[in-house]
Amino acid sequence: MLRIKSRDGKGCPNTSLNRMIKNVLYTGIIKNGDSQSQYIEELQIIDDNMFAQAQEIMRQRTQPHSSIPLNCKGKSLLVGNIYCAHCGNRLTLTTSGRNKKMPDGTIQKEVRMRYQCHYNVRHPGECEGQSGYSVQKVDGIVDQLIRMKFSEIAAASESEILSSQHEKDIELARSKYEMAKKHLLDKQKELDGL
Repeated sequence: MLRIKSRDGKGCPNTSLNRMIKNVLYTGIIKNGDSQSQYIEELQIIDDNMFAQAQEIMRQRTQPHSSIPLNCKGKSLLVGNIYCAHCGNRLTLTTSGRNKKMPDGTIQKEVRMRYQCHYNVRHPGECEGQSGYSVQKVDGIVDQLIRMKFSEIAAASESEILSSQHEKDIELARSKYEMAKKHLLDKQKELDGL
């Protein structure tokens, strides 16, 4: 197996290699979003044929992925029910760990859990959000909000809840009425114009 090293002598991450293989700049074209330059000979490192072959090999090696990730269980409050605020895709649970030497000399395994954007992991750079979120922080915030809402519900009387819902229903009906009225006026103007 080929071991490619980075400038600092460490292993080069797969995502970096993936981006390099997909980068059209090596064929002599500068691209930014939907805009791209004409061919610039001084920038070309590989020919178009080799670039096309690399793209085809990448396409053939790509495993079909479901839009719904498989990892939806674990020791987290929201796994399978939380979504990225930037791209709207599901956040999955991932864990990592290390062995930590304790002051008494024993080794203790430390497990870290985090939510990661499924889309950002599969398509690096296409989601503008961060790729991972601490499970403890996110679950803590959600737990606090849920407790706050439950305490508000417990403190409110049944008549207050019903009255609040009734006011919301009336407001919704008013806005639908105003939209229908405006739509009717627009159609009447259109009819008068004909």
